[in-house]
Amino acid sequence: MKHIALSYQHLLSRRIAMGVLLALFSCSMLTLAGQEKSVNAASVQQQKSAITAHETIQQVTDKLVKAINQSKASFKQDPDSFYKVVEGVMSPAINFKKITRGVMGKKYYNAASGAQRERFIDTFKEALIQTYAKGLIEFDNQKIAVVPPTTDTTGKKKVVVRQKIYGADAVYPLSYSMSLNKDGKWQLYNVTINGVNLGMTFRNQFAQAMKDHRGDIDKVIANWSVKAAASASS
Repeated sequence: MKHIALSYQHLLSRRIAMGVLLALFSCSMLTLAGQEKSVNAASVQQQKSAITAHETIQQVTDKLVKAINQSKASFKQDPDSFYKVVEGVMSPAINFKKITRGVMGKKYYNAASGAQRERFIDTFKEALIQTYAKGLIEFDNQKIAVVPPTTDTTGKKKVVVRQKIYGADAVYPLSYSMSLNKDGKWQLYNVTINGVNLGMTFRNQFAQAMKDHRGDIDKVIANWSVKAAASASS
């Protein structure tokens, strides 16, 4: 059976051993979307959220599965349409600014100009979503289950949501690190797939790229690819 995209082709022939957008990404990377605005207190934010972090993961996963089933036949002829659908589902649920700040690391993030930071966010987002989407299209109705929380998450600003993907020969665990923003919305900021921490892997990739390009951030951004990190970890 073709392994699901959520493992960035680690579940898909180990080419992209990590990287969902988030769920994404599991996108799923994947994770939140439309919830009520609330005041800044974290406990009030959580209480006023329309759905919990675990419920939002389930909802986004369901949306992605639906999109996959509708796009399988036309993907080869029109991949861009599927990319746009995946982006539409994932973008509201992922804190790309926080993710890319972590990928760049404090040293390089502080050294980069505002324009360079924004360009890397756009580059990272596009590469991640397209890589993830290409994996998702291989989805073959595998069972995906969100593991119920074992503790009360009320009042929490950060929550880890666990998910399992049942392949033909193994069960693949995923963990989504999610945080509640000031508007009361949960957003994904890191993913661990089958023990591989994507945030840390991408950070190591960025640091190595900075060495390879002798500190030239523009060249690192221009040559960025999420596949490189996957290859290095497989």
